[in-house]
Amino acid sequence: MKLLNKIILIIISTIGLYSIFFMLSDFDIIAEKITKFNIEFLPLIFSLIIIGWFVSFLRWDTQLKNIGVNIKFKSSFSVFIAGHSLLFIPGSIGFFIMAQILKNKFNVARSKSSAVIISDMLYTAIGIVILTLIGGLFFEIS
Repeated sequence: MKLLNKIILIIISTIGLYSIFFMLSDFDIIAEKITKFNIEFLPLIFSLIIIGWFVSFLRWDTQLKNIGVNIKFKSSFSVFIAGHSLLFIPGSIGFFIMAQILKNKFNVARSKSSAVIISDMLYTAIGIVILTLIGGLFFEIS
């Protein structure tokens, strides 16, 4: 087994072991929070999530048009959804799969589409910082 494979295996094992320990040590607290969750908020939560995705897609589509990539709305949406399906993989690899799909299907240079992806990540980070600051002003920090 190569050294790199051993290192990756050790890292994954450590993360898995830590996750199991973390879940077992706080299981009672997590179970209590889940049972006390007010289900009446679920429609509002899901609505806000869908609106957020839609705004993010419009930003993506606008940025593509700004760099001269004119693809159909439906195709752009398909690429967007395909990239976000792998969003939670470490390193946000799903975003760069969008660049590869654009390269394969629409012959868009990866250097162009990667710039859009990185700027989208930057806009998202700025938005998170702004929301965190606003939340810090209006809610008690404990």
